[in-house]
Amino acid sequence: MTTILIVELKHWNSRKCLASQKIGGLTLNDYTPVDLQLLNKWRRLAEVSDEEISLAEAALFISAIDHPELDLAICLEQIDEIAHVIRKKFRGDTSVPEKLMALNNYLFAVLGFRGNIEEYADPKNSFLDQVLIRRLGIPITLSIVYLEIGRRLGLKMYGIAFPSHFLVKCVVNDNIVIIDVFNRGITLSLEDLKDRLHSIGDISSVSDGMLSHLLSAATNRNILARILRNLLKIYSDNKDWMRALSVSDFIITLLSDDADEAYRDRASIYLKLDCYKAALSDLRTYLHICPGAPDADDIKETLFALEQSVSKLN
Repeated sequence: MTTILIVELKHWNSRKCLASQKIGGLTLNDYTPVDLQLLNKWRRLAEVSDEEISLAEAALFISAIDHPELDLAICLEQIDEIAHVIRKKFRGDTSVPEKLMALNNYLFAVLGFRGNIEEYADPKNSFLDQVLIRRLGIPITLSIVYLEIGRRLGLKMYGIAFPSHFLVKCVVNDNIVIIDVFNRGITLSLEDLKDRLHSIGDISSVSDGMLSHLLSAATNRNILARILRNLLKIYSDNKDWMRALSVSDFIITLLSDDADEAYRDRASIYLKLDCYKAALSDLRTYLHICPGAPDADDIKETLFALEQSVSKLN
């Protein structure tokens, strides 16, 4: 999100933003019991090591932001069932390439999973439960489905946070296969990957070292944060500030000490909601974490203007 500009305070909503105890970024008055329960579960998830995070379960927690009644167990059973159907096709000596072909055939040809090119910015594409129901998604959520099924089939698979388009890699003997799940599981060569990098930026040459770095396995936290940032952009573009605020809380809770810019972004949302005291707190936190940030001077000006205005309203 862009640097926060100086704002004029139009009115002061003290009952909404000041008079109640804060829980995370919001206040008790802003949360329903389901919201609080979900946030507490997310907080407990964020406290475990990255290796202990269940990617599918965590992605379904994100879905619950918009569907608080969601039954996570049913969604996880759907993934188990798909893996079970595919596994029944295997022989004892089924090779990794054969397993990949069976996975691709069932997921894309039989079940019809595909990338939602027509409505790419639909928030449903970022909710794993909706991806399983509609069999439509964006690269990262389709990749999570692919990863979770592949791992249940005994395949060594990892997500790749490739620029602009999330990918999957699978270990085959001493080699790796790069898979574009959004495009029905096509495999990509090194030249394909370099061409994609050239197409999204002013990159005159791509070294093997650069490519190797870009193909590193993404952590579970990085994958979840990428989903959340996608949602944050969608909700912000649609001016759906309450949902954007919930997503921002999830990002900050997930990334903890690495949240830095997320505090600035949440402050911007608070300002949209006229929650000035909360915005002040997040801007101060951002400057404390990133005192040398490129936009530090602009943020200081915003802080000064807010502090002056708030002092007059108190």
